[in-house]
Amino acid sequence: MSNRFILRYSVVGVAIICFCLLIAIRNQPSGRRFTKTGHHKNSFKHNKHNLQLARAKGARHPQAIYKDFKEQPEEMSEYDDSSYFYGSSYSVSISSSFYGNRSKVHTSFSSSSDSYVNADDAKFLEEIKNRHKLKRQKKVARRKAARAERLGKTKNMEAPAAAKIRLRNGAEIDEEGNVIRQIQKKEKKKPSKTKHSRKGRSVDDLEPVEWEYFNERVELRQIDRRNRMKTYCDARQRNKDISDYTKRHLLVIPDHQLLYCFVPKAGCSNWKRIMMVLTGQSESVDGLTSDEVHVKAKFQFFSALPIDKQQEILETYYKFTFVRDPMKRLLSVYRNKFGDKNYYRKNKSFHPYGKGIISHFRQNATKHQKMSGEGVTWPEFAKYLLSPQVRKKYESGSDVYRKDHWDIQTKICSPCDVNYDFIGNLETIDDDSIYLLRQWGVQEKVKYLPNETSRPTNSTDTTVFNRNYGLLTDEQRERLFNMFRDDFEAFGYDNPPFIS
Repeated sequence: MSNRFILRYSVVGVAIICFCLLIAIRNQPSGRRFTKTGHHKNSFKHNKHNLQLARAKGARHPQAIYKDFKEQPEEMSEYDDSSYFYGSSYSVSISSSFYGNRSKVHTSFSSSSDSYVNADDAKFLEEIKNRHKLKRQKKVARRKAARAERLGKTKNMEAPAAAKIRLRNGAEIDEEGNVIRQIQKKEKKKPSKTKHSRKGRSVDDLEPVEWEYFNERVELRQIDRRNRMKTYCDARQRNKDISDYTKRHLLVIPDHQLLYCFVPKAGCSNWKRIMMVLTGQSESVDGLTSDEVHVKAKFQFFSALPIDKQQEILETYYKFTFVRDPMKRLLSVYRNKFGDKNYYRKNKSFHPYGKGIISHFRQNATKHQKMSGEGVTWPEFAKYLLSPQVRKKYESGSDVYRKDHWDIQTKICSPCDVNYDFIGNLETIDDDSIYLLRQWGVQEKVKYLPNETSRPTNSTDTTVFNRNYGLLTDEQRERLFNMFRDDFEAFGYDNPPFIS
């Protein structure tokens, strides 16, 4: 009987305790039971901690915090840390968002009831509310000011300034704000359908007197170049026949009786564009891509003509070529064909050379580097140029229109075997091109494009030039100069700064 009595009263006691707890929970203010996110937070200490996090703007709290606060009743002590003041109520939601190394605190306000807040925290929340409100007011004021400025505030303006103001819809107004007339909007020009828009130099910018001086300057320059070439050729034995290598670099334009020897990396892309216009393959040089010029264009090569026709052309056609400073041209070849990884990946015709250079001149090369040939360095390219046996392995029987990019210019065009009427330099190509087009009478039909339209490499920049050649040893620089010594002597270029 004693056990049953104990068990019975124990159950009753537990039931009474549970009932009292339930009543206590139901009577507890909602703001202290749960936050709006549904998490149980019936301790003000937790809410106060979150508020301190929000107060320190740098605090990172990735989840939005929602808290309801209300001032303390009068009978509670204001010196107690957990004291509360009863009065008007509001709620604030504070959330943190992250932008790199910075954090921002966003606030919003709304009214609520049954809330509690400490006196210091209530002051802080009020400051946040006022600061947020002031920021919003300034933003709205800026928008209104910008809109008023766009539309034109005629009332605050003096005549006749107001009469010249145009509203956003294109209407002219007078000093009183009345619409005078509607201004017809100009139609926007449609963009060109060409892939690349290029603007060339006009050949009609000079007056007749200026043209006379311009022609004299170019012709005197040509006399100096031809005299230097004659001196160079007289000191060497001339060949009776032109090499097949040179013949494959001579383009024939019968309609204008022109013979052009193209040298890679010496402005040949733009000159081929001109040749396409002169041969009727294109109406304009604008928009012609490098692939269209070097791959798709159909030119008549000197090598494809009979011997008797070749001799006739050499005697009657106007023969010209363009050359470039050998050392700068060499650096330009590397930076364009091997240094530019994006171009290298697209142009597979240079991959055999890249693979060979890395295989022979890079220690501990990875399998990927050997297979792709990607990432050839300037010193490695220089070593390749200075290794005749390795070059012979990769250049014998290969496409002459690849290895000619780093070949000797006197070998490409044979200036001692072909008596050129005009020898242009890339350094003066603007003046030289204008002179030629005007001499041929085609200045209205075609123009020469700026040199930067054909994948510029900035190899002529002194800083770029010195930095790259500074990576080579004195012996390598000396050997490269000796390799291209004929170009320096034949075309009159000054020795590079690293050669005494």
